[in-house]
Amino acid sequence: MRLFSLTKLKNVVKQHGVSFALSLAIIVLMLLHASNVLPLGFIHKLENYTYDVRLNLLMPDTVDNRIVIVDIDEKSLIEQGRWPWGAIKWPHW
Repeated sequence: MRLFSLTKLKNVVKQHGVSFALSLAIIVLMLLHASNVLPLGFIHKLENYTYDVRLNLLMPDTVDNRIVIVDIDEKSLIEQGRWPWGAIKWPHW
């Protein structure tokens, strides 16, 4: 006994052929995009947008005092010498 007869298979293809083909095309496009064979710009934009939304929803609205941004200008490079500076100079700041 067969699981599918040829007539049943034809009926399934008639009923679901378009949605199956569309689903397969979308999967192939996503796989090509994920493997960087066919980069899709709108997918990158969508990924960046969803990442930003997720960060805005899940990040706390507090400032972390452990993080310090240091801007090293030309004057400091002339006075202190070439970057990276040794550990001896850091405690003086």
